Amino acid sequence: MSRSRNYAGSVAISFKPLIQRAFVVLFVFASAGLIVMERNDNQLVSQLRMMMTDAIVPVVDTLSQPVEAFDRLTTRMANYVSVYEQNNQLRAENTRLLQWQQAAQALEAENQSLRGLMQYNPQGATRFISAKVVGNMGSHLSHTAVINVGSEQGVALHQAVINEHGLVGRVTDVGAQTSRILLLTDMGSRIPVTTQPGNSKSILAGDRSAMPHLNFVDARHAPQIGDMVVSAGDGGVFPPGLAIGKVFSVTDDSWYIRPFVDFNRMQYVRVVDFSYQQASGPIAR
Repeated sequence: MSRSRNYAGSVAISFKPLIQRAFVVLFVFASAGLIVMERNDNQLVSQLRMMMTDAIVPVVDTLSQPVEAFDRLTTRMANYVSVYEQNNQLRAENTRLLQWQQAAQALEAENQSLRGLMQYNPQGATRFISAKVVGNMGSHLSHTAVINVGSEQGVALHQAVINEHGLVGRVTDVGAQTSRILLLTDMGSRIPVTTQPGNSKSILAGDRSAMPHLNFVDARHAPQIGDMVVSAGDGGVFPPGLAIGKVFSVTDDSWYIRPFVDFNRMQYVRVVDFSYQQASGPIAR
């Protein structure tokens, strides 16, 4: 039995290569036959080709849809990334433009201040020194400012300080390169003033607020809201006629003045020498 089985297996193995060769030869002849039939415009071959095409095209179309969808997805993602990068670039550019705009606005404000200061030439001034406000040493007890000129530039004690809007204050401390200004809103500031119209004299007193008030007002010629307040020239520190502000409010026999100078935005000033003879008495404060 075992011998017969071994013999049958060996016969099957010996026939396998013959069968494979036969199939190869058959496929070759079939291919050659199809080629010949196609060259002769055989209708059967044409029909077979179209049947295969009809069967394959839907399959190919179905298989290509995920590929096309993936291609569209990658394209959209690339577009989103590009838009995101462009958005970041535009934001950075917008930030730079805002910085330039702020710098340009600051320069424009500085130029306007300088132009206004150049056009303001108070009468009676023999000479003046232009200066930049470089610091504010004020506190809840005092209102002062520091400018970048001193004795080496010709600044002296008690000289008047103005800008293009009007009176700022006076010099109280002088260094070699810097000076300190006592603003007219400081509690220690006292300035003889006149209200117009009416020429009513009084004393402008600072009280650490944005609006100093009037003391020693003549009740017979009491100032009215809107009246102009100018320096009176008494005391020998300030000449008469320097613009200070206007009467803003009247409350319980108190007259409050809104200065023309915006002390919070003050950038440039002039230290003015009016060549006034100092009074023999104490300096007006």
